[in-house]
Amino acid sequence: MIEQGQVYSVEFQNFRRVHRNRANGELFAVEFEITEDEWHHLADFPQDAIGQLGLVWTERVGVVEKPKAKIKGSHGKFWQELHSFHNRPDVRHWLGVEVGYATEKAAIERLYEIFNVTSRTFISSDALRDWVSKMPDCDGALTVIENAKAKTQ
Repeated sequence: MIEQGQVYSVEFQNFRRVHRNRANGELFAVEFEITEDEWHHLADFPQDAIGQLGLVWTERVGVVEKPKAKIKGSHGKFWQELHSFHNRPDVRHWLGVEVGYATEKAAIERLYEIFNVTSRTFISSDALRDWVSKMPDCDGALTVIENAKAKTQ
């Protein structure tokens, strides 16, 4: 966790200035890309924090190619409907992964291992239901799966 007053350094790329008109006024912001590990680490950073940010650029890389899209399965809408199913305390218990934002990546990777996939979009509602049904106290999770399946059919 990043403590108040602690300096935190993160490497970034693809810096962008952003301007948006909002109903309550203009928004001036910056966006930049960080690694997934850094993104998960920043989950504990307070969203209402006021602080200081110092930027130093170290090199220019020219035009950055967009990474090739990850191959996705056909069950993306089902998983969008499930939202953060992998963050449910019961699911985290079954996965053997501690509850918390810092361990979200580990929970997702554990699902990949269990189902031998590279994306949750390859895990069908039936396969997920079959796995969950073997777990103790699974009624709530099964209801969530059935509701998500019904909304995406």
